Amino acid sequence: MKNTILAMLGAAALSSAALYGKANAQIVGEPCETCGVALGAPLPEGVYFVDNESYGQREGQSNRLGVNVPITAWSTPFSFYDTRLEVFAAIPVFTHIDGATINRVDVYSQALLFVFAHDFGNGFNAAIIAGPRGADNFTNQGRGAIADLRASISYVKDGYNATVTANYGGNFGGKITSGGNIAPGTFVGFDDNIFIDYTFTKKFGKLEAGVIGYYETDLNGPVVRQRALAVGGLVGYDFGKFTLQLYATREVYVRNGGWGLGQPVLGQTTQTITRANSDYDTRGYVRIIVPLYVAPAPAAPVVAKY
Repeated sequence: MKNTILAMLGAAALSSAALYGKANAQIVGEPCETCGVALGAPLPEGVYFVDNESYGQREGQSNRLGVNVPITAWSTPFSFYDTRLEVFAAIPVFTHIDGATINRVDVYSQALLFVFAHDFGNGFNAAIIAGPRGADNFTNQGRGAIADLRASISYVKDGYNATVTANYGGNFGGKITSGGNIAPGTFVGFDDNIFIDYTFTKKFGKLEAGVIGYYETDLNGPVVRQRALAVGGLVGYDFGKFTLQLYATREVYVRNGGWGLGQPVLGQTTQTITRANSDYDTRGYVRIIVPLYVAPAPAAPVVAKY
């Protein structure tokens, strides 16, 4: 299987509550969901299936959350100026939510994403990803369809995969500041945010290993900005008919609680800033990548010699 492998998109993340009020920093996808993959590089034409399971917990929180995300991807035959059109469909599912607050399984924010991946040559690639997501029917009930916007840069050559992917999530600057039983001066809504996945791995034959991680930050919340930085490691193996990847992350820097997976469910929290600054998230991930159909490579042109 080529080093350019399918990115896992569309996982879900719990929202967190603001420390002073209930303004929610809303992640569209799960931090580090694209770690370990060259999202910026075009896929070979074909149809692919990916399944990604993650499980972990944030210190100081009772909820231990698992997410399973099955993805179907079609790398279309439509290519122009070394830019290939790809279509991803994702149906994220919460599989484990263990804690005193909620124990349930639910589908979350389905996605249909369109990818324009360009090959610049010499191993350099870049992609723009955009598409609609379905209603957030779990963590922020009542929210309608939203957009998933991402950009990725990849260097894939000689077994190396160096990739950085940025994902914007939120309400495009909008906030709700009143309504219901909200106290004056408090904020309710969805803050804009961004998270950045990074990958640096190397293949040794069929074995792959390297460093991965993420950085996440709130952009315009009404309270002190929330942010976190995580580092981790990845190992993978290409079995021929499928590829298996195992990786884990640990947050090493947290400011005002972060807002990734493992934060309090449904915007409920009694954290203080002091406690939030020491609440680090630890997660493990398993990804399987199965090429269902890969188009045959075009035959080399016949060059007549006279």
